[in-house]
This record gives sequence, structure tokens and C-alpha cells, in this order.
Amino acid sequence: SSITNYTWYIQKCCFIADTLILMSDNRYVPIQDIKEGNEVLSYDIDKNCFYPTIVKKLIIKENIHTIAVIKFENGKELTMNEYHPILTDRGWHSLTHYNNYDELVIGDNCKTTLGWSKIISIDKYNSEEGVKMYNLDVINKDENVDIELNDNFIANNIIVHNGYC
Repeated sequence: SSITNYTWYIQKCCFIADTLILMSDNRYVPIQDIKEGNEVLSYDIDKNCFYPTIVKKLIIKENIHTIAVIKFENGKELTMNEYHPILTDRGWHSLTHYNNYDELVIGDNCKTTLGWSKIISIDKYNSEEGVKMYNLDVINKDENVDIELNDNFIANNIIVHNGYC
């Protein structure tokens, strides 16, 4: 349907294959292997705790050209498109002010599963051929509740927003 295609088209936030997603049973699964109905861990910002959410949909986006590689002082790294929001100690930040978030910059202190870690480098590049990338749309287990604040999951141990799903 045209609505589905539209959603597909505007979906901008995503990660490369093999980005590790933290499941509710503490396993790590490559993002491309996540299935609808799987339980992943999300982070409750208000309560400062992790809790299981359900994957509503695995989103696949072909031909992403604007790529960012973000490195953290704890040794972790995220390769994503440049829109994707990350949780910092001052709220959600994005390299492109996506969703009117503040800009994500070197030195931002980002929330991880083990506390906080500063961004030590941000490298942006254009992929001429385009890269296949993935995102998750997550919902709370008590269904009918889609809390925007907690629309997130854990990618390579970093708390990331699920973007515009």
C-alpha cells in the first residue's frame, strides 16, 4: 500500500548489519536476525531501569548513503545513518537535529548498559553504492501503550531511540 511505502521511505534511523541488540534474556543478537515478537531490553528514562519490550517490526532500509561511525571511550562503536538519536545525559541528541533534538557532538556523555561513556570521535562519510541498514520498532508489553519517551533499544550496549517508525 502507499502508506507502507511512505513509512518505508521516511524511515531514516538505522544501523548496519551485525549491530548487536541486547535481548530481554541478556543475549546479544545481530539486528538483522531480530524477529517480530522478540523481546529486547529498553530503558525507562523516568525510572532509570531496563525492562523488556516487544519488537513490533524489523525495519530494513536499502541504499542508505549518509553514514556515521561513532566511537566511545569505553571501546564501543556504532555505525549508523546520521539521523539516529542517542541518549545523552542531556536527553536525546542526533547528528542532524533529527526530531529537533540537540546536536550529537564529541564529548557527549551517552547512556550505556554499564553507566555513561563519552563520544571520542564522530566520522561521517557518504557511501556511493548505499548500504542496507536496519532498525527496530518496539512497543511496551502492555500493548496499547506506546510511550515516546521509552521508544528505545540497546545497540552495541548504547541506548538508542527507535527513531521514526
